[in-house]
Amino acid sequence: MVLIADLHIHSKYARACSKDLDIANLEKYARIKGIDVLGTGDFTHPKWIAELKKNLVRSEKGVHYTKSGFPFILQTEISLMYSQDNKGRRVHNLVVAPSFDVVKQITEALLKKGRIDYDGRPIFNIPCPDFIEMMRSISKDIEIIPAHCLLPNQIIHVENKIKYIKDINKGDLVLTHKGRFKKVNGTYVRYYNGGAYNIVPWYFSEGLSVTPEHPLFAIKTLKKCSWTKGLVCKPNKSHKRICYTQAYKNYNPEWICAQNLEKGDVLLYPKITSNKNLKELKINGFTIPINLDFCRLIGYYLSEGYTNNRDAFCFTFHHNETEYIKEVSGIVY
Repeated sequence: MVLIADLHIHSKYARACSKDLDIANLEKYARIKGIDVLGTGDFTHPKWIAELKKNLVRSEKGVHYTKSGFPFILQTEISLMYSQDNKGRRVHNLVVAPSFDVVKQITEALLKKGRIDYDGRPIFNIPCPDFIEMMRSISKDIEIIPAHCLLPNQIIHVENKIKYIKDINKGDLVLTHKGRFKKVNGTYVRYYNGGAYNIVPWYFSEGLSVTPEHPLFAIKTLKKCSWTKGLVCKPNKSHKRICYTQAYKNYNPEWICAQNLEKGDVLLYPKITSNKNLKELKINGFTIPINLDFCRLIGYYLSEGYTNNRDAFCFTFHHNETEYIKEVSGIVY
């Protein structure tokens, strides 16, 4: 028998999630979409677990049912932020529990490490191996699943080049959100059959595709600033002159699930902070020497250049600037 299940759910008590995310609505739209089984999401949150106990009235072999007979599996997401080998780690894990009794034990164990009432996806300073050991000590029937992944054909920065994520290997140095290149300690593959979000930032027309729950480092913006005719409130010079709301002063970067991003939010890309002295560039099989001519061409491009965002780079000069035109043509050809 084939079942369609969605086990990565959040409740109305999770940040950046709809206040309409209650059991009734989760069941209603799961039935409309043809989903057979749902995760409950957020079972560590005290208010949500109370609602789960009230609305899930029957249990059978780890599956809990509503009054109308729709099945839920007890599930939550836990964020782990810790240091290991002098490096910061940020890992999200799905945790699936077989019973309310096991959920109670999980919650009691986590309460010894921090708070659980401020978000449906709480954060703890627990290394992954310790967290797994903690869960296993409670029940061997607890399932722990990595929460996020990138799709295989997404391009990411690797030192001195870009690669499809499917081609990333152990030992590669990849660019992190802090602008540093860090070594890949291992690669993993997971089966996924579901929707994806294609996100196209203003200066990245190729865009990127991610699973709905994939976190992106971004800023939530005020979309209808009353002093700028309904535009996004942002801190540029022209906006500041007429904006009395100044909501942008309270903007803070945070990790936001792809499905919760909106047009007008701001994606934050890493700025490479490392420096290297290179004598040549290798691009698509071509070797380009970094010499005075190349540096002069880059200077012209920064001042007078642009691209068509596909397959060409161009320069714009006045028709009398024949010296510049000849120089650029000579360097390129």
